[in-house]
Amino acid sequence: MPSIPKEIFRNYVKPVLKYGTDAIKNGISENDAKFILGSSILMDTSQNVYDYVEIGKNDKLSDDHKKYLQAYKLTNAGVEATIQLAAGSIILNKKVQEHLRESYEKLTGHIPEMCINKNFRVLTILVGCVVLAKRIIAPLIVTPLTTYIRKKLEDKKA
Repeated sequence: MPSIPKEIFRNYVKPVLKYGTDAIKNGISENDAKFILGSSILMDTSQNVYDYVEIGKNDKLSDDHKKYLQAYKLTNAGVEATIQLAAGSIILNKKVQEHLRESYEKLTGHIPEMCINKNFRVLTILVGCVVLAKRIIAPLIVTPLTTYIRKKLEDKKA
């Protein structure tokens, strides 16, 4: 798959990464965490839309294959964004964080020193949301959903 073009990376992605790095060094507030989550969603969605356009330009693929891949990319963009937003919003809630911390303490009897650091907790939660959304939940939902949508569109045309 194509990667993010250099101009987009230089103008949009690099400043976001710098902001995230500075936030980690100086302390992550709730607003910083929301910004990082939103940036991740925006970047993933942009990459899927970019891939959609590039697939349309690819003459080596058959029209049927192009349509399926394009439908997959658009479905993937929507599902990933929804899951990341939902999981991030739930997990960034202070009550949920406190409950997770208390549950872990009950299970293990202690909390590791690095887990007490708020920056570490927020960062691992955000990474967890992205991994959960992109690598586990989205592939399970997107493939059957894409097939279903494609079949419905073909039935409509017929």
